[in-house]
Amino acid sequence: MKILIVDDSPTNRKLLRVTLEAEGHGTVEAGDGVEALATLERELVDAVISDILMPNMDGYRLCHEVRLSPKFKDIAFIHYTSTYVSADDQKLSAAVGADKYLTKPLSTRLLLETLNAAVSSSTARNPSTAKDSDTAFVMKQYSQTLVNKLEERNAEVEKNQAALFRTNEKLMEQAEELDQLNAGLEQRVRERTAEVEMASEELRRKHDETQKFYHTLSHELKTPLTSALEFVSLVMEGLAGTVNATQTEYLGIALHSCKQLHACINDLLDASRLETGKLSIEVQASSLAALVRRAVASLELTATNKGVALRHQVQPNLPDIPFDERRMTQVMTNLINNALKFTGPGGVVTVSVGEAPTLPDFLCVSVRDTGRGIPEDELGRIFDRLYQIKDGDATNEQGFGLGLYLCRELVQMHGGRIWAESEPDKGSAFTFLLPKQPHVKPTMVMVGEDDPDVRDFVWMNNRARTCSGPTAADFRSCEKCAA
Repeated sequence: MKILIVDDSPTNRKLLRVTLEAEGHGTVEAGDGVEALATLERELVDAVISDILMPNMDGYRLCHEVRLSPKFKDIAFIHYTSTYVSADDQKLSAAVGADKYLTKPLSTRLLLETLNAAVSSSTARNPSTAKDSDTAFVMKQYSQTLVNKLEERNAEVEKNQAALFRTNEKLMEQAEELDQLNAGLEQRVRERTAEVEMASEELRRKHDETQKFYHTLSHELKTPLTSALEFVSLVMEGLAGTVNATQTEYLGIALHSCKQLHACINDLLDASRLETGKLSIEVQASSLAALVRRAVASLELTATNKGVALRHQVQPNLPDIPFDERRMTQVMTNLINNALKFTGPGGVVTVSVGEAPTLPDFLCVSVRDTGRGIPEDELGRIFDRLYQIKDGDATNEQGFGLGLYLCRELVQMHGGRIWAESEPDKGSAFTFLLPKQPHVKPTMVMVGEDDPDVRDFVWMNNRARTCSGPTAADFRSCEKCAA
């Protein structure tokens, strides 16, 4: 058989088509009653299976038009719906001339049985009674059914509107609560921000006071200590009278302690200047090899007294490079003293200077010792401010923990870098690089722009021109950065 499937849902049409074609039936399709009538004009079909609720022309009107047509009146017609399911709907279906009335969903077996029955009975269909065939009567029933459906839908819409209104009221209440919570949260954030800013300001003030105290204390200690050093030296040289061997030994210990304290005070002063940005370097082209020789020579007596061999290795024909001679002497003295301090009698400390193997624009200085080394868990912190190794060979010569910190800062101020390597019980090596060309300190540029893309673009361009600095989104932020 060939069946016309009428339904405004493509999915429903496809499901019905697949079901019927699986049983060997042919199918044609239409999306509404108007399209179905046009299809009947050009296609010869044995039955029509039609939905009821459709645009343009629904299933009731389609069935009524088919029955009024002398050409199509004998075609089997089945209403197949999931919307019109009441007894009145079924009566109207029969009134307009449908052979069968089915509700979705339906099993394939019942659908096929109903289809076969409708087609069989269509050839023996008796004309409807005058009342049933009367168009006015049918249209009255049809109109009444549509009115009932509209009333049902209207009631459903009103019910949904009432539910939507209640939901909207709840959402508005929740929005008000959320606004209140947000306002409270914003207030708490402002309060906490103010507290943090006050605490930060207090910390900055205390930090400044501490730095000022350290600076003042260092100056106050340095003056009498310098006098003590001078007078001890005068006494040792016999300028205040003859001294015996025992007195000379004791005075030597006192002089060594004064020098050690003097070095600690100098470190404390330099650290304070670094914190306040007042530490500067005076760079000029000099011989790094000559500086290494002088530093080694100045500490040879200290090494001999400890029973440690102090050696140096200088690569010939090294160029002069720009550096602050006084500050680099301070770095070398700190590193060599540190190596001597942690190397026992019979050990070796070797200071070498030469070209950096893989960096042709730098010179490399290394201080190696054969001491007991640095524990692996402490190696990454030895350049930290105030950090001291907990275990070592020279616990009686502890300083402030500023020596290596100052070495790192001074090397970086020259545009170089410093690092340490160590192997337990085999020794340590401290190495730093200095550039052959003058180090250009980046120009600080603050970028104030509310557009983040523009901010990033300007910052990247400044960075490419050896500039650096913070970025800010508005004037208030710029003020904070500048402060």
